Amino acid sequence: DEAAAPRSGFPRTCLHGLCTMALCAQQVVALVADGDHSRVRRVAVRFASPTFVGDTLDVRIFDAGGSTTGFEAAASGADVIRNGLLELR
Repeated sequence: DEAAAPRSGFPRTCLHGLCTMALCAQQVVALVADGDHSRVRRVAVRFASPTFVGDTLDVRIFDAGGSTTGFEAAASGADVIRNGLLELR
């Protein structure tokens, strides 16, 4: 809510953390599981800072060994997701 954001200490409306995580996971699944979300066993992240509505998410992925892909994301120059892991079945 645009009016509630400043009252909560945010400069503008932010996304819910789970929305940010889902957007990141969707990109990782597209790259490592051919878009087949049924192959996902687990997703885990550490939220670093809020993502604001309209920001572009820059998702970086890396091999974390075995069936696990690591990922991190930034928006507007700030890390928003750290230590992300997506494990496939």
